[in-house]
Amino acid sequence: MDFKVTGAGQLADLAKRCRQVGDKDITRELYRGLNRATKPPRDAVKRNLELYLPDNYAAQLRRRLRMSTRRRTGRNPGLSVAASTKVSRLDVLDRGRLRHPLFRNRRFWFEQPVKAGFFTDPMRRSEPQVTPELQAVMEGVLAKLDDS
Repeated sequence: MDFKVTGAGQLADLAKRCRQVGDKDITRELYRGLNRATKPPRDAVKRNLELYLPDNYAAQLRRRLRMSTRRRTGRNPGLSVAASTKVSRLDVLDRGRLRHPLFRNRRFWFEQPVKAGFFTDPMRRSEPQVTPELQAVMEGVLAKLDDS
């Protein structure tokens, strides 16, 4: 899920400027700020799994789910929040299909319909709060670079 930030190219330019200045503290502050701004939606995904999945599966997925914030530069600069796990196809699960084996018998697999949007719903709901925070982080770092 990508967060749309006004002037996404600003993030790429800002990261490039941080590297050119060579001040690792400012670069660290930028990336920590971006991670801090995207923490609430990442936490919301894990917190709300029971609303979308059977309780037992939600508990298992919560333990194995890894959430990360990825920064992209280049032609399509931006920021993405990604989820990953080694045991499930999260894209299929987010579309509302849970595929699981028969209890203790991996020779028989079943597909079960579940509520769609375990990942995309919390991300979309949090976008209005996250976008201004991301802008504020970038503007704060830019101000520090201008002062340097």
